[in-house]
Amino acid sequence: VGGGFLGNLKKSWHPQTLKNVERVWKAEQKHEAEKKKIEELQRELREERAREEMQRFAEDAGVVK
Repeated sequence: VGGGFLGNLKKSWHPQTLKNVERVWKAEQKHEAEKKKIEELQRELREERAREEMQRFAEDAGVVK
């Protein structure tokens, strides 16, 4: 009669089909890459702000023109 649980594996939306597992894995990889890129940009921005702050401090102290 019905395929039971194994019948669900034929459905395109089923989470255990290889195509869906691959799609989820690729989405997770893309998300991680975007997260790392954002973290890197934030780190660069913090470093740039710190350099600018040091430059301003040095200018205020008269060490650098």
